[in-house]
Amino acid sequence: MVKIQIEGPNHEVQCFLYELQRCSQFKSLKEQVASSIKNETKDGTEAGCFINYLPDQRMRIVQMVTPEGGEIRIPLFDVIHVEIEKGVKVFAGKGFDAFS
Repeated sequence: MVKIQIEGPNHEVQCFLYELQRCSQFKSLKEQVASSIKNETKDGTEAGCFINYLPDQRMRIVQMVTPEGGEIRIPLFDVIHVEIEKGVKVFAGKGFDAFS
């Protein structure tokens, strides 16, 4: 477990904590990060939280099924998965080709 202490402008601290929640290699409870704000003033914010670093969680397999029933499997690093509307999902990540 790693302890992180953050200090800076309110907006930047909030953005950093939001991005921290989205990273798959860092396991942090949403409630913990949301309640990690210690001191919020007009000049800035102080925050701290504990996270578990899980580097093996960095790569994920995105699996899609074709209308014919075939499977497409794509290994990606740093995957971001967002459902932009009901039934429409967007996956973004870093791909690699071991044979190039």
